[in-house]
Amino acid sequence: MLVIFSDGSKLAYGTCAYVRWGTAHGGFESRLVIAKNRIAPTKQMSVPRLELCGAVLAARIRQKLVEEMDYKFSRVIHIVDSMIVRAQIQRESYGFGTFVATRVAEIQNKTEPSDWWWVPSEFNAADLATRITSPGDMVKNSIWKNGPKFLNDPIDQWPLRQDCNLGNDELPDTIGIVMSSDIKKMTNTMSGLDFEDVKLENISSYSKLLRVTCILMRIVTTKSFKGASIGITAESLNAAELEWIRYLQRDISDDWTKTFRRLSPEKNEAGIVVVGKRLADWLKATWNRTDLMLLPNKGHYVVIFKVST
Repeated sequence: MLVIFSDGSKLAYGTCAYVRWGTAHGGFESRLVIAKNRIAPTKQMSVPRLELCGAVLAARIRQKLVEEMDYKFSRVIHIVDSMIVRAQIQRESYGFGTFVATRVAEIQNKTEPSDWWWVPSEFNAADLATRITSPGDMVKNSIWKNGPKFLNDPIDQWPLRQDCNLGNDELPDTIGIVMSSDIKKMTNTMSGLDFEDVKLENISSYSKLLRVTCILMRIVTTKSFKGASIGITAESLNAAELEWIRYLQRDISDDWTKTFRRLSPEKNEAGIVVVGKRLADWLKATWNRTDLMLLPNKGHYVVIFKVST
């Protein structure tokens, strides 16, 4: 088995790899086979970014070891002590800014997200590669030479975790792109965007609703999930909002001109029923020229729309 640790700090980031094997007596032993670190850039960087850089080094070392060594490893495990890095590797890379996205994409190309595990900091051998260390910390039977003591135990006794679920608001460098989990929460069908199938109650934010709708519309149009990786524009957000308004206005009676006559209703160029024509005439002389679209007075859409305005 190949076990690779990685870590990062304000001083440096690094990785170290251990080969673990079973002994004739039924136990296990492990030894350091390679380590690599780099000094942190002079340009100030956050610790999570440096820890992610350490994970990139680990992925590169893994690839090199698998290619160059004669051993065929039964399993490869990556270990970090950063829940942020662990969570970032589980996400789609397009959900982050350029710095994080490029590194997460490289890690995912070289490894599987399920290979990555979290341990408490005291069990991370790569910590020694990220700080000033005395020679006494690297003697023959040290954690640096042999790895943490738990490597000598059966793997089901290791202090590993994978349930490090962090929300988007807890992850740095995320951008305004919706994850596939948000899409799955809204609808179960990708064959066509039918608003009747949308699970609107699962969306708590109006901005998220529009972003998810943009991606759904693009997936349906292109008939491919690759459309989800394209950035969202202001025009696509406006188009998504208009689609929702048209859907919500579907039940307006045919004689809406009479039903809402006191509100001075009319249809605008987009086919949306708007009200307040007299008010709009007055607003023409002001900075605010937004059409007042007619909406129902109940429903989850209206609730989250009110909160956003």
